[in-house]
Amino acid sequence: MKKMTLIAMLAALSGAVFAQSQVDVAVLTVGADLSQAYPGTSAKNGILGSTKNSFVQTTATYTYTAKLDDDNTVKLGAIGDLTLPMVSGTNSAYTSGQFAGKFDPFVQYQGVGLDAKFTFPVALAGSADTAGLTAAQVNYIAFKPVSASGTYKIASNTVAVSNYQKVLYKYAIDKTTSVSAGYEAEFVLVPAVFFYSVLPQITAVFGPVQLDAKYSMYNTWADAVATGTAAAYKTYVEPKLTFDFASVGVKGLKAYVAGRASLTTVTAAGVSSALSDSRVQPGVSYSTAVEGIGTLGTDLSVRVNSLENVSGTPTSTDVRLNLTYTVKF
Repeated sequence: MKKMTLIAMLAALSGAVFAQSQVDVAVLTVGADLSQAYPGTSAKNGILGSTKNSFVQTTATYTYTAKLDDDNTVKLGAIGDLTLPMVSGTNSAYTSGQFAGKFDPFVQYQGVGLDAKFTFPVALAGSADTAGLTAAQVNYIAFKPVSASGTYKIASNTVAVSNYQKVLYKYAIDKTTSVSAGYEAEFVLVPAVFFYSVLPQITAVFGPVQLDAKYSMYNTWADAVATGTAAAYKTYVEPKLTFDFASVGVKGLKAYVAGRASLTTVTAAGVSSALSDSRVQPGVSYSTAVEGIGTLGTDLSVRVNSLENVSGTPTSTDVRLNLTYTVKF
């Protein structure tokens, strides 16, 4: 009996050695439309376009990592965040009830080159956000079935649930060169079941340079406004080029340029529009580990929206500052 107890204790200790908890906290502040491109309410109408919403988003992530062996790891955890707008889609100030929150329990497997993550996000819109024109419009796109005109139909459905998945396979050529391919997809479950998005993607790393590219398709709920309304969709190519300055002796410093090129916008009537809703976003990030405290990071970028400057979506500029903190125990 004592021998069995000892074996059980050793097994538990062994499991503890390979298990680790981690907490990540991020505070993203966005100063939106600093160029004051939107004098009125036109900013409210884009499905995925520029919006005149300055906001603060606080995100906390808990991750429990169990390393099964040298090649296989399982992660469990949850992501929670809260978005508070500072101005709404017009020049009006924040009003009571404007907020959006989200809670994402997740499971993730990593091993033999595979990285697969599945979450079940639950989103909540505040009473003043049920029209989807303030905090909820900024972030939780998948939780807002929309019409072709971009009208968000949270309405009485202030709680929404979806299934998000991201699967990548990485092929390492050597220690500094690799290629990864995979996809992201999201299925809305509540208030209506529909396929929202699919994003096939590829990542190539060569030394200090990393190139990420996505082909993004966003679908809308067909009956967002009235029964019989046809679905609409938007497609994009989203590249990102990153340079890691660790290769020249500055560890933790990275510079990047991200972009999004709009390919098609198909309305409920099936009419394809001209290119619109493209953007470019240069930025720089830095992180450093502080002994006994954790890892501190910052990311500063400028996003220039609506590059085509078409009628109704004039070019606007957002400044984004993201502060991060990570602790492991």
